[in-house]
This record gives sequence, structure tokens and C-alpha cells, in this order.
Amino acid sequence: VTRDRVEVLGSSICIEEICWRGGIAPRGPLFHRGDADTDGELSLNDAIRTLNFLFLGTVKLVCDDAADSDDNGEVTMTDALRTLNFLFLGGPQPPGADVCAADATQDELECDDYRPCGR
Repeated sequence: VTRDRVEVLGSSICIEEICWRGGIAPRGPLFHRGDADTDGELSLNDAIRTLNFLFLGTVKLVCDDAADSDDNGEVTMTDALRTLNFLFLGGPQPPGADVCAADATQDELECDDYRPCGR
């Protein structure tokens, strides 16, 4: 007779070799925050694309959420400035710029397509 092994580790439950991880699954598409040109990297092009979107109207953002560098729910000039501050002045990195993650805040911004994270 074998006994089933049950372990509870934080928010994970394991029975034998089958494990379930607790928590709330992220909703919405995954993206890198600050990556306005959706190439998977945070660069000068992201700040330029955001400014072109805002002031020239020459580009369309495919993932508004990614362009929202400061995660305040709006794409504004401060998003481009935050990216530039990080890239050239050593300021804080946009939250989630280096990981594929869903938007943790409720806002009206959308993300139609973000290929670097597989969606």
C-alpha cells in the first residue's frame, strides 16, 4: 500500500507529482512596458514612436499598454520622457519593461498585438 504525498508550499499544492499553483491568472495580452514599437526591447525608437503618435499622428500604436511607460492609464509625453530618462540619465526602468506581463492596472488602454511575448 502506498500513501499519497500532499505538500502545500506557499500558494502551490502538490499531490504526488502533480502540482497546481494558486493565484489569479493575468488577464489580457502579455507585453513589455515601454516598448511602444513592439520589437521586444526598450530603446530610443520607443520614445520617438510615442512622440510621433502624440504630436505628428504619423504612427498607430499596436499596443497602447506597452507605450504607457509609467502605467498611469494614458499615453502621454511623460511616457516618452520616462523612457528617455531611463535610457540616458539612469532613471527608473518602466515597471515590467524586462518581462512579459499582463497589465496589472485597470485602464482603457488596449493591446491588439504584441508578438515578442507570443501573442
